[in-house]
Amino acid sequence: MRLKILIAVYVVVVLAAGKILLDYFYNESVINAYEEGNYSVNDDMLLAMNVLERYIPYYNNANILYKTGEYVQAEEEYQKAVDQGIPEGKECPVRINMALSVIGQLPSDYKEPKNIDESIKTLKRARDYLTVDDCANDEGTGHSKKAERLKRDIDAEIEELENIKQQQQQQQDQQDQQDQQDQQDQQDQQDQQDQQDQQDQQDQQQQQQMQDMDEKTKQQMEQYQQQSQIDRQNDMDTYSRINSYARWNSDYNNIW
Repeated sequence: MRLKILIAVYVVVVLAAGKILLDYFYNESVINAYEEGNYSVNDDMLLAMNVLERYIPYYNNANILYKTGEYVQAEEEYQKAVDQGIPEGKECPVRINMALSVIGQLPSDYKEPKNIDESIKTLKRARDYLTVDDCANDEGTGHSKKAERLKRDIDAEIEELENIKQQQQQQQDQQDQQDQQDQQDQQDQQDQQDQQDQQDQQDQQQQQQMQDMDEKTKQQMEQYQQQSQIDRQNDMDTYSRINSYARWNSDYNNIW
């Protein structure tokens, strides 16, 4: 009985050892193929060969997707690997690759003004992957030197983008102030022109009034002259009648 138990234990140990060796060599073959540029992979086979470490197929597949530039899909596969549960001490390489797959999603012109806000969000999302499981932290005491180094690089890039954004905001504020000043100057010029136009209009009205007054004065003078002539003529007629009366009276006296 004891012999049967020993045989059974031996068989189990051999099978477990064989399974571990098979998993190791198969995974190594996948990695070697990946390094040689062969990115084809059989997910079902990988899952079957890694019953105890089911994150490995997703992790390897994510690496393949990352290598081919399919960063969004690679991030999804890395997340699937994390969801399978990664043994303690092996989580940081996955976290680092997840962060790199997010950084790979940045556009080539990620520093352009139209893209800066979204680029900062993307970099912060990549950084968040590194701080999970304390692979990296703000104190610089994370338990992965590679994760800490990558986090510092990301922080530096975020700071640069924020500085660019601040400079752009300052330039925009200056431009807005200049536009406002130009608008105020134009308004001042328009007000001055309006005042000048109003003054010119008043001057024209005064000139017209003076002309009207001159014309009226001229008419009054002409009327005065005409009236003076009439009065003078009337005076002369009156004088003539008086002289005639005097002569008539003298003649009448002579008759009597």
